Amino acid sequence: MINRMTLGHYLARQYLLWFGVFLGTLASIIYLFEVAELARRAAHSDTPFSMLLRMGLYKLPETVEHVLPFVVLFAGMFTFWRLTRSQELTIARAVGLSAWQFLAPALMVTLIFGGLNLSIINPLGAHFSSRYKQLEMRYLEHAPLMELTGAGLWLRQRDNDHRYLIHADHVTQGPMTLTPVIVFIFDTDDHYQGRIDAPSAVLRDGYWEMDSGWMNMDQQAQQAVEHYHLATTLTLDKIQESMAPPNTISFWELP
Repeated sequence: MINRMTLGHYLARQYLLWFGVFLGTLASIIYLFEVAELARRAAHSDTPFSMLLRMGLYKLPETVEHVLPFVVLFAGMFTFWRLTRSQELTIARAVGLSAWQFLAPALMVTLIFGGLNLSIINPLGAHFSSRYKQLEMRYLEHAPLMELTGAGLWLRQRDNDHRYLIHADHVTQGPMTLTPVIVFIFDTDDHYQGRIDAPSAVLRDGYWEMDSGWMNMDQQAQQAVEHYHLATTLTLDKIQESMAPPNTISFWELP
């Protein structure tokens, strides 16, 4: 009589072995191609090769996540193909084991790895992907850390009495400055109340500083504002996080 617990452990070890082989092989191939592509992009820059190797490692977890379903598929197919070739599955079926009984160990290993991927690998991948993006813009694209789309930058903030929608065409850092800036003002029910137009708005500690602007409130005459402070809870870090690509946000940071 076959000890089903022993058989389950054996099947799980076989599947885990080939899962690791396929994962390691694919990860190595992906890493080599990634470094080769980075080297091609850095051919006309003075980026050190050690930095390209590090960038390849930072990009690897995100890419590996995309191929994990194929690793699961091929590892399962290869494991059971080998067990069939060696007659082990035939013997197991002959003594009365159902298909679900010898599939269960592989399914359990896959579920456990799926949980680890969601809780540990995904957050690490998001962190490394963010670091990769920063290094890519610094060494390969020579672009600012905050890039705008054709529609410019849009920000939302609120206080107890109003909601604000802030728009700017350009952003510079150190300190963060929006140019030119328009602040649309709404009440708490999202009814339009007015707007503020200014050549620039500088993000200070707890407020936006706007000079030489114009305030146009609903049913009121336009008035000039030499100096205007708009309270805010926004910070440079919060704004950069709001513009971060989805792949740099981990599962635990989702709202």
